[in-house]
Amino acid sequence: AGFHRVLKSVYKGEKQYAKLLEACLDDKDDREAVFACIGDCLRPSAGLTAKQTREVQAVITSHSRDLADIDTARTARILKAYAPGLLHQVLDALDDGSQAQYIFLRTLLEPGLHQEQRDLQPSPDISEMGFTERYVRLMCTYDPSRVAGYVSFLKSGDLKLDEVLPAMESSGVVDAAVVLMAREGLLRDAMDRLVEHLGTLELALTGLISAASESPDVANTEEAAEDLLDAVQKYCKVGIWLCQGQTGATAASSRPAAHRKNTAWITEDDLALHELLWLDLVDTVVRVAKQVSAAAAYALEHPSTEHAGIANTDKITASLRSDVQQAFTALLASTSSSDAKLKTASNQTHSFLLILRAFLTRAS
Repeated sequence: AGFHRVLKSVYKGEKQYAKLLEACLDDKDDREAVFACIGDCLRPSAGLTAKQTREVQAVITSHSRDLADIDTARTARILKAYAPGLLHQVLDALDDGSQAQYIFLRTLLEPGLHQEQRDLQPSPDISEMGFTERYVRLMCTYDPSRVAGYVSFLKSGDLKLDEVLPAMESSGVVDAAVVLMAREGLLRDAMDRLVEHLGTLELALTGLISAASESPDVANTEEAAEDLLDAVQKYCKVGIWLCQGQTGATAASSRPAAHRKNTAWITEDDLALHELLWLDLVDTVVRVAKQVSAAAAYALEHPSTEHAGIANTDKITASLRSDVQQAFTALLASTSSSDAKLKTASNQTHSFLLILRAFLTRAS
C-alpha cells in the first residue's frame, strides 16, 4: 500500500497522469480511488494538454472491464460526467449481453434508480446516444417485469420496433410488446399478439390440469396453475387497456348510424376498429375460460387413482369467470361512455349490441 501511495505521488507531481491512473488501478488496497483520479484528471480545471487527455482516455478504454469490475455504476457516472465520448467504447468493451452492460446502461438512462449520487457536471443528453434499444433488450433478460412500465414512458419514435420486439417476444414480455405496438399505431398487430399469447396461456393451463393427475407434487402444480391464472388476468387487463384507448380515440369517427341501425345486417366487416378489438378480446377471454373450465371439470370427473391432481378446480373456474366478467363490464362501460358522447336524435352508435351480436355469431 505504501509503495503505491509513493508511486502515485511521484506520477502526480511529474504530471504523468496516464501512469497515475494505471497506478490507481494497480493498487488493490484502494481500487475505488481510481474514480476520483479520473475526475481529477478530466475535469476542465485540471489543465491537461490534449495529448495528456488522450493518454488518460486510452488507459480508461483499455481497462474498461477492470473499471466495471470495481464498480459498474460509478464507471458509468464518471464517464457520463467527464468523458461522454468514451461511453460507447467502454460499453462495447464489456461482455456482450452481460449484466455489467445492463447496469452500465441503467445508470445512464435511469439515474433516478441509484440513490448514491455524486456532484458531477452536466452531461450531454444520453437519450440521443442510441443506447435505448440495447437497454430494453438487456432489461428483457435481467428485469423483464419492468419493461412494460419503462417503454410506456418513452416518447413515440424513441424505440425502433424491429430492434426490440424479438427480445420482448423471446423473453415473454408480451405486455411491453403490446404497449409499444399500440403506441406506434399498430393496434391490430398488438391485439393479434395479445390473442396469441392468451392462447398460449390457455394451452399451458389445460395441459397442466390434464397432467396434474400424473404429478405427485400437488403443491407445485397448484402454484403453477395460480401463476398462469395471474398471467391470464394480467393480459386480460392489458387487452382492456388497449381497447379502451382505441375506443376513446376513434368513437367520434365511427361509421354513420344510417349504415348500422339494423344489427341483424351487421357483419364483422362493418365494425369499427375499436369494436373489432373488443370483439377479439371478449371472444378470446371467453374461449380461454370455456376450454380451461372444461379441462378442470373433466379432471374432476375422472380422478386419478395414483395422484390427487389439482384439488381446487373451483378456484380456477372462479378466476376465469372473473376475467370474463371484467372484460364484459369494461366493454359495456367503454361503449356506453362513447355512445353517450355521440348521442343525438339521428345518430347513435350501438357498439355494445353490435359487438355482442358479432360475438354470438362467432360462438354459434
